[in-house]
Amino acid sequence: MGISFTQPLGLLLLALIPLTVLLARDSLAALPRARRRFSLGLRVVLLTLLVLAVAGTQVVQSVDNLAVVFLLDRSDSVPRAQQDAAVDFVRAALPHMGERDQAAVVAFGSEAVVDRPLSADHTLPDVASKPASTFSNLADAIRLGTALFPPDAQGRLVLLSDGNENLYSAESAARLAAARGVRLDVIPLSTPPGREVLVENLDAPGQIREGERFDLHITIRSTTETSATLRLLADGSLIGQQEVRLSAGTTTFVQPMAAAGKGFHTYSAEITAPAGADTRAENNHYSAYNFVAGKPRVLLVEGHPDEAAPLRQALTAAGIDSDVIAAADIPIDVARLATYEAVTLVNVPLPALPNGAQPALQTYVRDLGRGLLVVGGEESYGAGGYSRSLLEQMLPVTMDLPSQLEIPAVAMVLVIDRSGSMASPQGGGGALNNVSKIELAKEAAFQAVSQLNSRDSVGVVTFDTEAAWAVPLTKLGDPAALRDKIGSIGPGGGTYIYSGLAEAVAALEKSNARAKHIVLLTDGQSGGGDYPGLLARMSTGKITLSTVGLGSDVDASLLNSLAAQGGGRFYNTLDAGSLPAIFAHESHLASRSYLIEHPFTPKRTAPSPILQNIADTPPLLGYVGTTVRPEAVLALVSDSGDPVLAHWQYGLGRVAAWTSDAKGRWASDWIGWKDFPTFWGAAARWAMGTDNGGGLQARVELQDNQARVSLDAVSGSGEPINQLHPLAAVVPPAQAGAPVSQSLTLRQTAPGHYEGTFPAGAEGAYLVRVQAGAPGAAGSS
Repeated sequence: MGISFTQPLGLLLLALIPLTVLLARDSLAALPRARRRFSLGLRVVLLTLLVLAVAGTQVVQSVDNLAVVFLLDRSDSVPRAQQDAAVDFVRAALPHMGERDQAAVVAFGSEAVVDRPLSADHTLPDVASKPASTFSNLADAIRLGTALFPPDAQGRLVLLSDGNENLYSAESAARLAAARGVRLDVIPLSTPPGREVLVENLDAPGQIREGERFDLHITIRSTTETSATLRLLADGSLIGQQEVRLSAGTTTFVQPMAAAGKGFHTYSAEITAPAGADTRAENNHYSAYNFVAGKPRVLLVEGHPDEAAPLRQALTAAGIDSDVIAAADIPIDVARLATYEAVTLVNVPLPALPNGAQPALQTYVRDLGRGLLVVGGEESYGAGGYSRSLLEQMLPVTMDLPSQLEIPAVAMVLVIDRSGSMASPQGGGGALNNVSKIELAKEAAFQAVSQLNSRDSVGVVTFDTEAAWAVPLTKLGDPAALRDKIGSIGPGGGTYIYSGLAEAVAALEKSNARAKHIVLLTDGQSGGGDYPGLLARMSTGKITLSTVGLGSDVDASLLNSLAAQGGGRFYNTLDAGSLPAIFAHESHLASRSYLIEHPFTPKRTAPSPILQNIADTPPLLGYVGTTVRPEAVLALVSDSGDPVLAHWQYGLGRVAAWTSDAKGRWASDWIGWKDFPTFWGAAARWAMGTDNGGGLQARVELQDNQARVSLDAVSGSGEPINQLHPLAAVVPPAQAGAPVSQSLTLRQTAPGHYEGTFPAGAEGAYLVRVQAGAPGAAGSS
């Protein structure tokens, strides 16, 4: 037993006791002697107790019970035989515990997990925990083990490991454990001597130019002289294989290479040794990455075939290379998008983009500093379903309609399949996995109705073997009033498409609306019906039809034919979760509320670098109505003051919105205009910005599991630039789902030098974009 103080400096207050005695002589002089002594003694005792309380007096009593936590290394660097030997060691130690002793087991690899909590049990079953084994995280194991100790027991850690840590630092964790009075014992798990062949390094230059020649340096280490097979892959494809002779120690091979196409490229070296010459396969491969810089390149994403042809010709004439793909083929991997300086969406409806495309574009622009151009058309912006989407968040315009716009009335009927198969779950994983198709169809119907104007007419027909009206065709009024009626739709029996269509056509033939449209949704097949006669009636009544096939069992040929002859669109989707966007898109197209078509000549309202070399512009025949954001630059407007060209900075990147089209419908005079290439070349170059960081030089170095980002800022005269505020955007290797980026602030550590670190535990290429700015200056690298 002993006494300790948490605040020992408080004991200095004991110096007040003599002063108290001195002062008491005068204040207690009138009291009898006995009472004076008692009062003085009581004051001294109370003052002493107060001082001891201030000093944090503690009575420390030693305990003889022990808590031991065994830390078992289960990483790949420890052979299975050694892992089993570690478990046997723990089993042999447990019977020697005292009556009040306890033991716990922590298994660790990339992370640490408690396999057995503190217990007085003298037996140990098999270790059931299986932490990820690609890394050895000794630090996490020590911290977790230290946290398990109770306050009333002596603590001891027993680490059984080969010591080959490659995640964080065990040294700092051990110091913290020692500061808590925890003893750390180490039982080395030495790897038995054996024959080993491994790829020690693959060195590739970080950045090169397109067509440039370079060398890959492959370093192989072997414990003995042997032969092996060396394979080299580029971007996942085998480019070379040879039999090599390895000496004991390291052997370096050099592979001459020529830089492939522009963008990120991966290289992998794999070594295969004969049986008995190699112990572990985990270290038999190594990867490296580089970036090939070249001419500026733009990705043109078109909503319909050949719509991007005029733009591509204009960019080519402006000296900018481009690739054209369909909207469904846009990459959702940010690393693939990053091979382009800018992406241009050409009349792309939102439902045409695959899942994951919007988050990828957002990361591409906001975090990597690339450019996005959005070119209009009759199926873009609000008419393309951009409202309340990630894409709308990125744009310098919103989908709010101009207040002065006169909107024609529309009559629309939704024809919805309610057969028994529609009661089945959506499936396919994700948040909507267990939601039935009929429920998603009802939500889609309500979304479509909500997009219409109160003056419009709407109806909902359901069908199985026969048709029935869920919502008779009538003026919309308040959309909320229809939610209960739409919500009451339930699944039925078979499928007879013709019955539902016939009811819709009959009702629309009686309507006086200027636009009449039908949207058909089905997940199955149907036979019979006088479709030619029905289509003839639709043509006479100026009724259009779009069809939506849900799932792989639909009669795509029939639905496509009906949509083509009905003057609408055919959607074939496997994801019922996309139905609300499709139905909303059809509502906008049916009402044509966003489309403003009449001749006008755009007017300039603000200086813009895109128009710097443009004098006068030709007339346009139409555009899609939008509303400019207050923070954006409004460069061109229509005769009504609506946005035609607007642009702004979005995160680290740039976004421009052109609300007219780039084809013969609205921009026929522009396509033949002599400055058409100049205009679109300037727009593309503005969106791309510049990759020249000026006086900024950024580097990324990998140290174990930590990536260190450093930035050197130097002025044109060679002087260091201080007091910047550098920020790095880090995009990890592509994983399932949307990419998740993180921001990293770089701190100044020397004149003109800034640093920051982030964990790099995942295998693959990290994309890092650094931007630095100070009042009145900015740059990126």
